[in-house]
Amino acid sequence: MKRLVFQFLYWTGAVRLAAWLKRRHLVVLCYHGVTQRATRHPDDRFGLHVREDRFRDHLDYLGRHYRVISLQDYLQAREGKLQLPDYSAVITFDDGHRNFYTAATPLLEKHQMPAVMFLISDRVAAAGSRPQTWQANDDQDYLSWNEVRELTTRGFEFGSHTCSHQKLPRISPKEIEHELGDSKTAIEHHVKTDGLPLAYPYGMANDEIVSRAAGLGFPMSSTSVKYRSDLAKYHSSASVSVSRVPLATPRAGNPEKSCRDHGVGSFPHTSR
Repeated sequence: MKRLVFQFLYWTGAVRLAAWLKRRHLVVLCYHGVTQRATRHPDDRFGLHVREDRFRDHLDYLGRHYRVISLQDYLQAREGKLQLPDYSAVITFDDGHRNFYTAATPLLEKHQMPAVMFLISDRVAAAGSRPQTWQANDDQDYLSWNEVRELTTRGFEFGSHTCSHQKLPRISPKEIEHELGDSKTAIEHHVKTDGLPLAYPYGMANDEIVSRAAGLGFPMSSTSVKYRSDLAKYHSSASVSVSRVPLATPRAGNPEKSCRDHGVGSFPHTSR
């Protein structure tokens, strides 16, 4: 039934009208990995690693209908230093799996699209020689600091996804301080940045955690549409909260629907 309703709205022009009305809203997409596997890995219960062919389709769609910008461009726009085009979008990745290096970034570079990866700092691997092309274990392994630094020179951005990916509202204030502060310190030791962004594990945060993140110097923190709370009081040039659209295999086949449904739920991309 939903498919029939969407087809009706599409052919009557309602979908195009809705997209036009949302053109001034930023769409922030959240991925976890890109795999070259033909079928889902048994350990990937939620289908977080999108198949390479589907990810290519997503980028093709974004290239036709959106202007993919860097996260830093968005932050500059929030400060009034930059005017972003209509239909702007940001591509983000969580966790730091190595298939970002071997499967995702080659496609992103081919499409000339930037992206930001939020790292779980305790899981970043030690330096070592590994194949440049995708391997099956890249879906479980993590980037090394050498690879992070290399990707930085290629134009990709990095942020914090905490030290160990815990549900922050369920741990003590001291543990929260460690998860946020130590991760920020570790990543900034390896990555030169004007301001390290933060993505909350599982998209879970509350006002106290957001305030603590701002106090530690994170210029931006992001949650997900599902767990987004009322954080409007922190939407200033000093600390911005952004909601993201999670994409995984069960819903990854329709980037148009994801962009259309959630564009209006994201924050306006100008400083006004």
